[in-house]
Amino acid sequence: MVLYALPVEVFVLALSTIVLEGEAYVFAAVAGTLLGASWTKALRLYRVEELSRFRALKMALKECCRIYVFTTILLFAAAFAETITMILFSS
Repeated sequence: MVLYALPVEVFVLALSTIVLEGEAYVFAAVAGTLLGASWTKALRLYRVEELSRFRALKMALKECCRIYVFTTILLFAAAFAETITMILFSS
């Protein structure tokens, strides 16, 4: 699919799909980095509390659940925008 040959409305929807998916991937990468840092650098990540690696990982998992919920919402929005784009593109 060539984006420059599309009508403006379809191009905007296609661009919004790319932006939404990109944001979701960035949030997923942040969550993965947080999990990895909680396991390898627990004292740097949670300076206020003296935590073991397991407790730091447990705290990071709770924090990452919120990030993954937001990531899932973004991916559903991107899928919806992509579906609308395909409907408009096919007609």
